[in-house]
This record gives sequence, C-alpha cells and structure tokens, in this order.
Amino acid sequence: MDVLNEFGKALSYAGKTISSAVDSMIETNRRKAMISRIRVVIRNERENTERTYAALGKYYFEHLRDPENGNTEQLCRAVEESETRLKRAFDKLDALREEFAKADEEDVCAGCEKDSCQDCEYYANEDIPADPAEVSEEAAEEAAEEAADEVSESEKVPTEENEDEVQKDEEQKDSEEPKA
Repeated sequence: MDVLNEFGKALSYAGKTISSAVDSMIETNRRKAMISRIRVVIRNERENTERTYAALGKYYFEHLRDPENGNTEQLCRAVEESETRLKRAFDKLDALREEFAKADEEDVCAGCEKDSCQDCEYYANEDIPADPAEVSEEAAEEAAEEAADEVSESEKVPTEENEDEVQKDEEQKDSEEPKA
C-alpha cells in the first residue's frame, strides 16, 4: 500500500510540475501577445501620423505657400524639383516601354505572312483591334488602369471624405493580426 501511496504522490507532484510549466508558458505567451499588439498599434499610429503630416504638407504646398518664408520656400522648391525629376523619369520609362514593345512586336511579327494580327497565333488569346498601331495605345491604357487599381489602401492619405473608410481599413488590419 505504501508503494501505491508513494507512486500516487509522485504522479501528483509530476502533474503539478507539468501544470505549473504549462501555466508559465501560457502566461509568457499572453504577455508576448499583448506586447506584440501594442507594437502593432504603435506602428500603425506612426504610419498614420506620417500620412497626416504628408497630407498637411501637401495642403500647405498647394494652398498656403509663402514665397517670402525662406525656410518653407526652400522645401517647396525641393518638392518642385523632385516632381520635375519624377516626370522626366516617367517620360523616359514610357519611351523605353514603347521602344521595347515595338522591338518585341517586330521580333514576333518578322516573317509573319498573316493578313492581320487577329489571325496570328501570338495574339490568339487577346482582343486586338484590326489596326496594330492601336495595340500599344490600348496596352498603355490598360497598364495605367491596372496601376491605378493597385494603389494599396495603406497608401491612401486620410481626408475628410475618406477618413472613415481609412479608419475602418486600419481597424480591420489590426483585427487580422495573428494572435499568438
């Protein structure tokens, strides 16, 4: 009987030890999850603050710019120069895309004996106009539409019109965070 009592005490002690270790792990994970959620809130608020500052700066640049204020005018000129460089870069990108599209089409169409591009196997899965010159224009329009659609919700700057929408999106992102 003593053997059974000793064995029971040993099992009880082992069970308490395991239970204590599991409770400790649960508490540690709970604390880490709380810290992680707070870090997410901090990161989201920093991003929100940055977007708000950007919106404020854009509003100032477009509506309240004072050419006599040396500090802000220097920054405004830097923005204008940056916009100019961006425009030149986009123009160069468009020119390169057109050049590459022509080269690709010439490679594909070289030696083609079809009467029109609509009969070509290369364009079999595409809706193309009868005039091949319109192909690059349509492709450019589609690419522009796709690029506009791909603007992520996180890049939206909160304004009075979409503030509620942006806030709902941020709340949804917060609720989608993994809860470990």
